[in-house]
Amino acid sequence: MKGHIRLQLLHSLDIKWEKMFMHQGFTCPLNQGIYLQAVEFGVQILRETSGVTESIIEIVQTHHERFDGSGYPNGLKNEQIPVYGRIAAIIDHYTAMTRRTPYRNAIAQHTVLQELYRWRDKYFQAELVEQFLQCMGVYPTG
Repeated sequence: MKGHIRLQLLHSLDIKWEKMFMHQGFTCPLNQGIYLQAVEFGVQILRETSGVTESIIEIVQTHHERFDGSGYPNGLKNEQIPVYGRIAAIIDHYTAMTRRTPYRNAIAQHTVLQELYRWRDKYFQAELVEQFLQCMGVYPTG
């Protein structure tokens, strides 16, 4: 299977896992444990895929880690999280919150951007959040 097809499949599986476990209740310890294993499942798929670089695997491994150490799967914090993992965490959070899911409606983009700003230096690195906000065009030009 070609690398880009497997990456697309991996993304689809991530969405399906989220729908299934969040709908059934993430607070259930069994569901939580299985859901948290999704990262390792994805990494395993990528390791078996030709043409996927170690940096891509590193992003998948670390995009659920949080700057304060409260993320998963390894509870990494600050610079223990590779920079691309820190960037992917911000993008993943933004896209997850701005799209509709089976258990909640999409949140307005400006609300999610405000949330990211409030969470800088807690869940996400402040400088990266500020760069993301600039890229999203929060400030009017001119």
